[in-house]
Amino acid sequence: MLDKRVLTFIKIYECGSLTAAATSLRLSVSVVGNHLQHLENELGVKLILRTTRKLMPTSAGDSFYQACKRLEKEASHAIEELSKETIEPSGRITISAPSGILEQAVTPIISNLAEKHPKLKPAFITQDNSSKALQDDVDIAISVCELKDSDLKSFRIGSFRRILCVSPNYIKSRKHGDMDNIPLEVFRNWDHLAPTWKDPVFNYNMTHVKTGEPLQFSIESTRFTNSTLSAHALILNNGGIAALPDYVVKNDLKTGKLVRLLPDYQLAKTPVYACHPYGNQIPARVRLCLVALTGLV
Repeated sequence: MLDKRVLTFIKIYECGSLTAAATSLRLSVSVVGNHLQHLENELGVKLILRTTRKLMPTSAGDSFYQACKRLEKEASHAIEELSKETIEPSGRITISAPSGILEQAVTPIISNLAEKHPKLKPAFITQDNSSKALQDDVDIAISVCELKDSDLKSFRIGSFRRILCVSPNYIKSRKHGDMDNIPLEVFRNWDHLAPTWKDPVFNYNMTHVKTGEPLQFSIESTRFTNSTLSAHALILNNGGIAALPDYVVKNDLKTGKLVRLLPDYQLAKTPVYACHPYGNQIPARVRLCLVALTGLV
C-alpha cells in the first residue's frame, strides 16, 4: 500500500482543495495540510502551490502525481491477484507420501479437491524416506514420523493401525486347518515380511483389545520390501505374514482374502504428519490441501 501522505497528496491533487480532500478522507483540514507539508519536506520539493483562491500543482507535483497513480494501479492489481488466489487457489501443488498412503488416501482426496478447484494442478510423488520428504520442490510431505527440521512446519493429520495378517491359502499351504485361531507358536515360524530398513529379527509389541494385557514376541523375517503396496501384493499372493496398515487391508479382511492373526491383540496406532516449508505464510493452494488432508487416515 502507498504511504498515507502520498495518498493524501493524490486526493488533494484530484480534489483541488484541502477542504474537499479532508472531507473525502474523513480527516481534519489541518491533518491533511500537515501530511502534505511533511511529504514536501521529505522530498525537498514543492508539490502544491497554495494561494488564497486555489491550489495549483507544480510541474514536480504533476510528475509525482502520475508516478503515484502508476504505483497505485500496480498495488491494486497485486491485491486483486492475491484476492483471486485466496478465493480460487491455483497452480501446481506437489505432494509426497509413503506408498499405500499416497495411492489409497492422499490421491483420492486431492483428486476430488482438484475437481472442485480446476485451477489446482496436483502432482504426486511416492517417498518412503522421511529424511528426503521435502526435497524436489515438494509443497506438502506426508510422513509417519514427525520431521525434526526446524525450518519445517509439521502437524499431526491422522493415524492408522497396522494389522498382522495372512492369506487363507498360505495357512492351507502350512497344513493348518483352523483359520480363526492360529496360535503364536505356529505362525511365528512362517515366512515374515518386514520393511527393508528393519533388522531381520522383527519385534512386536501388542496389547489385548479388552484388558490391555501386553504381548511381546519376535519373528525372524524372510522377505523385505520398502513399499506398502508391494507388501500387500506379496501377502495376497501367499507370500507369508505381515503387519499392514488397516486402510490397506480392511476390505480384504471383510471379504476373506486375508485373515487377521491374534485378533484379540492390537498394535499401537501410528501417527501421520503433514510437513511444509512455508512457515506462517502458507499459499492458498497449500492451505486448501492441508485442510482437506486432515483426518485422511
